[in-house]
Amino acid sequence: MRCLFISRWFPYPPDNGSRLRVLNLIKHLSSRYTVDLISFASEPVTDEALAAMRRYCERVDVVRYRPFQPTRWTALAGYFSSRPRSVIDTYSVEMQQRVEQAGRERAYDVVIAAQMDVAPYALALRMYRGYSRKLKSVNSTSGMWTSVTL
Repeated sequence: MRCLFISRWFPYPPDNGSRLRVLNLIKHLSSRYTVDLISFASEPVTDEALAAMRRYCERVDVVRYRPFQPTRWTALAGYFSSRPRSVIDTYSVEMQQRVEQAGRERAYDVVIAAQMDVAPYALALRMYRGYSRKLKSVNSTSGMWTSVTL
């Protein structure tokens, strides 16, 4: 079975809670699935980090993350949208293209959007095949997991 894992956080090095969570999810998934990772990264990803993730993932794509800026025009336009301003402002055409390309090239049994920020990219895959799409999130105040079928 094949899984596409889309993440806001590049999981290596696992030096904060978000990265550690993503890394462990991918490790466990890779024991049952062939995992492809498409991830944002806030800083350049080293060859060592790529090699570490390739132990668990057949494909690793990285897209530079553009941080949320509340005064940028796209963030201001978010006041008139049903989507969160941060998701609108940080939207990446490159990420969308990478996810769509992966969807055209491979048949995935499941697509996981690891955070709310990347859910729109998983939703775009509905035009290619009938994937099972999941949003995995943890509530920061209660520590409760939520799983939503997209």
